Amino acid sequence: LTLTEPDPTGAFSALTAMRPLPPLGELELAVQFAPTQEATSYQQLVLACPRGDMILTLQGQGAAPSLRMILPEEQLLAHAPATLHLGPALVGDTVAQAFTLENGSDFDLPFELKTLRAGHRNRGGVLVLEVSPRVATVPAKGRVSVTATFRP
Repeated sequence: LTLTEPDPTGAFSALTAMRPLPPLGELELAVQFAPTQEATSYQQLVLACPRGDMILTLQGQGAAPSLRMILPEEQLLAHAPATLHLGPALVGDTVAQAFTLENGSDFDLPFELKTLRAGHRNRGGVLVLEVSPRVATVPAKGRVSVTATFRP
C-alpha cells in the first residue's frame, strides 16, 4: 500500500506513515488541514495497491474569524481604544456598562471571557468586577451584548 501525497504546497498533508496492510486489515489515516486563505480547498489522496487504486477527495473550508468589540460612543471619545471605563464608584455602589461583540464572520463564534489574574472581592465577598455573559456564542454576522459590572 502506498500513498500519493497531496500537493506539498496545498492545504492538506498526510500525517500517517504508510505500512504493510494485512488481508482484511485496517489503516487509520490522519490528515491535516492548514488553510492559508479564506477559500474552499480540494485535493486528492491516492492510496495505491496491487489490485487497484482508491482515490480519496479531501475538502476543507478556510476561515478567518472576525470579532470586534463595540464600545458605547461616549467611551470612544474619552478613553484609549478598546478600554471600557466604568468610572468612579463608592464602596457599596454598583456601576454597570454594556458593550457589544460583533461577529463579522460567516459562521458562529463561541467565546469565553476570562480575567487575566484573580480578582479581589469586596466587603460582601462578591467579585469586584464581573461580566455577563461570560460564555456565549455570537451568531454569524450577529452581535451579543455583554455587561461589565463593578462593585467596589
